[in-house]
Formats: sequence, C-alpha cells, structure tokens
Amino acid sequence: MDIYTNKPKFAMNPFTDPVYEGQLISTTLRDIDGDIVPYGRVHFRTDDGKYRTVYADEEGSVDFRVPAQENEIYNITITGHNLIPSYFSFETKADDTKPKLLEITTSPRNPLITKNIYLNIEAYDNNSGIESVFLLLSNDNFENYSFYELSNSFEQNENLFSFNLGRLKAGEFSYSIVIRDYANNTYSYNNDNFKFTIAKPIIDYIFPISIILVVGVVGISIIVVYKGLQKYSEIVRKISEKI
Repeated sequence: MDIYTNKPKFAMNPFTDPVYEGQLISTTLRDIDGDIVPYGRVHFRTDDGKYRTVYADEEGSVDFRVPAQENEIYNITITGHNLIPSYFSFETKADDTKPKLLEITTSPRNPLITKNIYLNIEAYDNNSGIESVFLLLSNDNFENYSFYELSNSFEQNENLFSFNLGRLKAGEFSYSIVIRDYANNTYSYNNDNFKFTIAKPIIDYIFPISIILVVGVVGISIIVVYKGLQKYSEIVRKISEKI
C-alpha cells in the first residue's frame, strides 16, 4: 500500500517509442512533472490473461523484456509512492530484421601460442536485441571444427561478445559466425577473410638451424683432425726412412 506524503500525481507515459517483440525495455519511471518515482511498479496484462509485475529501483529505473510475440497488446498500470494509478498500453511490432555483424578483432592482435587468444565479435540488432552469437573454428577447412556460444541473459542487451579460444597450436585458423536475435532472426556470416594465423615460435626455426650448424662444425672438425693425422703420419714415415 502506498501512503501519500505529498499531493499525488499521474505517471508520465514511459512507452512512447515503438516496442518490438522480444525487446528489452529500459526506462525510468517519472511523474508528470518529470520527477523520478523510486521503487515504482509496472503491472502488465495482455488480452489473453498473461500478467507480470516489474519493480523499479531507487533511481526509478526498470528493465524488462517482452516475449517474442508480435501484435501483442499490453495494458499497463503504473503505481508508486505519491502516484495516482496511471494507465497506458502499447502493441508490440514485428521484428523481421536480421542482426548485423559490425566488427571482429583478435586479442592479442598478433596471436601467439603462449597466450590465450580472444576473438571479439561486435554485433547489433536495433529491435529485439542480440540473443546469442555462435562461433565455428577450424584449422582444416572445416573438416573438423570447435563450436562456441555466448548469450545475453534475459535482462542483458550487450553487443560485444568475447570468445576465449584458449591457447591454440601454430597454424592458420578459419571461422564462421552465426548471430541470432530475441525474435529468432538468424544470420550466418562466412567470408574468405575470416581467418587468422598463429606463427610458429622462433625456437622452431632456431633448433633445426642449430643442429645443422653443430653438425657442420663437427664435420669440419673431423676433417681437420683427419687431415692433421694424415700429415703427422707422413712426417713420422719420413723420419723412419731416414733412420
């Protein structure tokens, strides 16, 4: 029960912008004078009987996601401290727009076998929002591949998804990306440029060269010693003949 400590006012309508099916709504409850309504309540009811109440925080902020169903009419009652119960409604619009891929980066920029590798994917969906991003990674032209998935929680609306691929062996890796929004619109991104290379460590080149050098030095030393022994034997032979 709300106890009025001031002259009660009506709430301001927080749902003036279009609302899409599956969308995460983030808004602030205010009265008609623009003052924040802390700990206000938003009661949703649909024509087919679905009902839910969400609660604002101390700053009047409230976040909630509507189900992925187009043309759903929501009847809304907003109540709170020093508020006259206020009634609004909205109808969800269809989201038939496919999500977009904005940018891909790797961390570190030049991948190494000695460090965990992150593939950072920035995606965007202006209507219902990104639900999940899927990643397929292969180093043999997708004859074999690893599968990764990152998702927003029901009350998240993040656009940047960072996949920890761990430490990978040296070689060239290709990847494919699938993005899905909360209205189940899905789009696959495949491109010949979707690849990165992990260079072999320098020791892999130094070790064989070192072996070749060592073998070469040893070989030369053997030849020098052999030639020296031949020369010494010849000197001994000549001395023996004179004796």
